[in-house]
Amino acid sequence: MATVREGSGWTPLSARVEEIVIKGRGAQPFPVRSTPRGPLYSDLTPGWSGPPVSLHWTGMEVSHELDAFLALNRATSVADAIAARALAATPPLNMAAADGSGNIATISFGWLPIRPEPAGILDAAAHPPRYVPVEELALEINPSRGWIAQANNRIASDGYQHPFHAFYEPLYRIRRIEDELGSRDRHSIADMRALQLDVYSLHAAELSPILVTILQDDASIPLWWTEDLRSWDFQTRSESRASLLFEVFYRHWVRESLRVRLPLEMVEALSGMLSAGAVPMEFCDRLLNGEYSAWLDEDQRRAVARSSVHASIAWIEERLGVDRQTWSWGALHTVTFTHPLGQIDGPHQRFVNVGPFAVPGNRTTVWPSGDRTSAPFAITGGPSMRFVTDLRRPELSWMTNTLGQHGWPLSRHYRDQVDDLLKGHMHPIWGQPRRKRTTILPVRAGCPE
Repeated sequence: MATVREGSGWTPLSARVEEIVIKGRGAQPFPVRSTPRGPLYSDLTPGWSGPPVSLHWTGMEVSHELDAFLALNRATSVADAIAARALAATPPLNMAAADGSGNIATISFGWLPIRPEPAGILDAAAHPPRYVPVEELALEINPSRGWIAQANNRIASDGYQHPFHAFYEPLYRIRRIEDELGSRDRHSIADMRALQLDVYSLHAAELSPILVTILQDDASIPLWWTEDLRSWDFQTRSESRASLLFEVFYRHWVRESLRVRLPLEMVEALSGMLSAGAVPMEFCDRLLNGEYSAWLDEDQRRAVARSSVHASIAWIEERLGVDRQTWSWGALHTVTFTHPLGQIDGPHQRFVNVGPFAVPGNRTTVWPSGDRTSAPFAITGGPSMRFVTDLRRPELSWMTNTLGQHGWPLSRHYRDQVDDLLKGHMHPIWGQPRRKRTTILPVRAGCPE
């Protein structure tokens, strides 16, 4: 019988068999082996050659998420919102709060394990895990600048007292938001609506000029390619050809720059993380910026950039043809809203699936989008709704859904908000400003007054 270390002794490794029903193959047995620290993750990886690795998830800890969200619903102050986070373990969230007294706060919400630097597989002796005390979770309250903002970014400062391991978004989106909010003292509802639709790419604004400089004297690079990037305003509009050129180049740059020092299987794994956080994006950005010369010296940087440009042009031609006049970002960067039944092949798909639609922006813009490595630029993640409100006058609130208010494909409200979402139109939540009304009910005979 297999055993596993537990404290100072050994305990049997538990095992069970799950049945997974697969179409055309019936029920398939799926063995699961578990330790006191969770199931063996290594069993799920074919060809695993290292020691067994188990997976412990914070979500299995005893906590009270429903109570936490009910407490948030009842909260009447920022202090109440901060207190509610003591009840919830997962999922870790960045939460914003504001109250009628003018207090605002960015709140880290959920249990964060205390893990040593650098992050990696823990020794069995590290179980049970320790968590950051609730009172020491990251918190920003009433900053002097007068506003708060979030974009799935890390909210803990560099001097935070606990190691902070997690997949967070690259800083480009939050930096763009902060630039816009800090550009003037007062903002209107219209400003906030416009900011949600912002597709200016700080990522491209910082890296595209560097790329042009690297390759400006390279005779193998087509002049039209260089001129497109040089004249680009870094707005990732659907009709932009320069946005297409840069984004496809960057995908190839990530793979080829990592391939210089890493085996192919590791490159594949890291490339697949492009839509799951800042890894390896920040590292590859620095490589293009000329940092880490031990990884890429100057000649190698230029050579990898050159080969990435040529590979990206060939990749686009394969999909959009050789006529460059037809190339645009929106020709590849599209979204299709797929109904659960629409995942099954058949003529019904054209009734239940909605799209594809050309979409501006990218994963680094305020209007964000994400995709999968298996289907580059076919959007699988983005804003599920847009909402703007004036907290002093809640009757001034606007919202747009993705498809519509009805989930039944035959309803006229199934897809009637798609155009509004893509064009940035929003609907008032209240048909007219709410007014207090007093209704006087007449006293009927026989009823006490």
